[in-house]
Amino acid sequence: MESMKNDHSQEEEAKGFFRFFKIFVATKTIIRSYQHSSIPIWLMMLLASIAGTGWVYEGYFSDYMGNHIPFPFILLQGAGYGILAGNLGLFFGVLILKWLGRLFFGSQTAYLDVLKACTLTIFFPSSLFALSWIFTIGLLGPYTFVKISPYLDQHYGVWYYLSLLPLIDAYAKTWIFGMTVLGIVAVMKLRLWQAFLIVITPLAVFFLIMTLLFDVQRAVNWMM
Repeated sequence: MESMKNDHSQEEEAKGFFRFFKIFVATKTIIRSYQHSSIPIWLMMLLASIAGTGWVYEGYFSDYMGNHIPFPFILLQGAGYGILAGNLGLFFGVLILKWLGRLFFGSQTAYLDVLKACTLTIFFPSSLFALSWIFTIGLLGPYTFVKISPYLDQHYGVWYYLSLLPLIDAYAKTWIFGMTVLGIVAVMKLRLWQAFLIVITPLAVFFLIMTLLFDVQRAVNWMM
């Protein structure tokens, strides 16, 4: 009897795992699959770490574009900050979303459900797109002890590639933002405008803090 239970749980976990990767099929599937997905905590943390590292590298590139990048220190520092930021964003960010939902609209959704929904709609796709920034920093890092922009632009057209990255990133973030709002609608059973308000509030606060700490331009760079 116990072995049958174990087999059944393993089968359910496998099904949940494959449902998790249905991101390649449809956004609608991603949003709804949080109810059936068995996503282990270590996988959530891994995805959050990759996504966070990509976010930090992207911010560094906005600051260092065309200038000296302190490689390999930037790789280690960016990875450290990224792992911390990604996991704080995952666990505390979800807690904030849940709290805002309860505060504004009386939502009583379980924390784990919101955590799974946000993992599927934010951190999994973010980690995929983050790999492009991690790959770029890793490849170009050794060449950035010198000022590389004229040489690489002339010989390899690398800066054209780097100009393409922000465009792809902008579309990706718009899609992820839309998925997040729809995911909150699905998991918290809210209206679209209510979910939008819950998602946009932490972003607005973060933007305000970044502006107060630095300036508007740098806040825009790190947000976008």
